[in-house]
Amino acid sequence: MPSFLLPRGSIISNIRPIMVLDTGWIRCFNEVAAGFITELRRSKFSVPGDVGIIGFDNTEVANLMDLTTIHYPVDQQSENAFLILKNMLHSTDKTLIPLEYTLFERLTT
Repeated sequence: MPSFLLPRGSIISNIRPIMVLDTGWIRCFNEVAAGFITELRRSKFSVPGDVGIIGFDNTEVANLMDLTTIHYPVDQQSENAFLILKNMLHSTDKTLIPLEYTLFERLTT
């Protein structure tokens, strides 16, 4: 079952034993990271005091929750995927678009 479908609090109770070892988490999507932050705070953890959280996709949720996030160029990734397929189908070697990632530091790290 994906972690975002678990009952409230179960995410934190499942990770509490390893929290001592970890100082930060990177979550796949900002929406998942936002839920994770909410549950951490409900469980009396401080973000970023006890644990830092970084999201990945820089959606509006990141801005609303002051979530540190990584922006990545989805449109260029899509173009590269198309180029890879085209290169394979036509035995060509067109150069992929270099991707630039940007870290937006906010209040969760």
